[in-house]
Amino acid sequence: MVTHPLHQKTDFLTASSLEKITGGKLIQKHINPDFQILDIKTLDDAGEKHITFLTHKKYVDKLHDTKASLCIIPEELVQKAPEHISLLVCQDSHLAYAQVMQAFYPPIGKPTSKSTTANQRIAHTAKIAKNCFIGAFVTIGDHVTIEEGCCIGDHVTIGDHVTIGKNTHIHHHVSIMCAQIGSYCVIHPGARIGQRGFGFAMSPKGFVDIPHVGYVIIGHHVEIGANTTIDRGSKKNTVIGDHCKIDNLVQIGHNTKLGSGCILAGQVGISGSVTIGDYVMLGGQVGVADHIQIGSQAKVLGKSLVMKDIGEQEIVCGVPAQEKNSFFRQVATLRKITQNKKYGKQNV
Repeated sequence: MVTHPLHQKTDFLTASSLEKITGGKLIQKHINPDFQILDIKTLDDAGEKHITFLTHKKYVDKLHDTKASLCIIPEELVQKAPEHISLLVCQDSHLAYAQVMQAFYPPIGKPTSKSTTANQRIAHTAKIAKNCFIGAFVTIGDHVTIEEGCCIGDHVTIGDHVTIGKNTHIHHHVSIMCAQIGSYCVIHPGARIGQRGFGFAMSPKGFVDIPHVGYVIIGHHVEIGANTTIDRGSKKNTVIGDHCKIDNLVQIGHNTKLGSGCILAGQVGISGSVTIGDYVMLGGQVGVADHIQIGSQAKVLGKSLVMKDIGEQEIVCGVPAQEKNSFFRQVATLRKITQNKKYGKQNV
């Protein structure tokens, strides 16, 4: 079976190079600009040759015990840092952490040739650019188009008439049917894209399945997590906008439309025919009922159940989901009632 790592490790980076990478300011307490940093580690695990990071004030106490020589830190926490550690002061320490991680662990180049395994089934009508990598035990159907620079992992199944844009990476054990996928996308292992949606009518004799004949249209620079499922449309298409980030174990129902830049955390479940605007954020285990509209830049906090439309930039939570401040007022009121001496626990 053909396998390859996703990232390679950089041997070392100097303190001054990390300053340039992050755009931060190096406060040199005990190191010089040419000091070699071997890796980035957590506050607990770092040694004297490592850089660490502080992204939240709740971990300030751990900074005093870390053995790291250098720490990424936001400006507002600089005064709380101990004297024994040098600082890389950044406006956004979480962003700086991501930049340093990318510098130490850049993505490895894709393989330069197809697998030598004979266990591939590729239709003769498929059009695959010459510089693509196709892994072992891959099935590619009729009239499939795979553009240049793509990497198709082992045991991937790609159905008839699917198109995949350039430099897209399909990881192992993914199945793709009835879909058009853009360029520079990443689809993680076990994702299922383009299968029939959940739709049927009732009759005196039982269920009557409704054929689903739409497609899944995925934009550019989209990332889809492991074991996520995206249903094909019934009559319309299911659409995922550019730059969306979809976590693991997410379900997106038929005819749903996501705008650009949406973030869906793990175990989100979206019913059919939902319309979601640009840059919407759905927290973990959020459920969305069918035919709901969610406005651009709205946020739904984790474990909420959306049962009515949400306007632009609204922040909602709860079951059923409602305006955030209203929800927390209700929680506070209920807490006061239960703690009131007038009421015994047996009466609540």
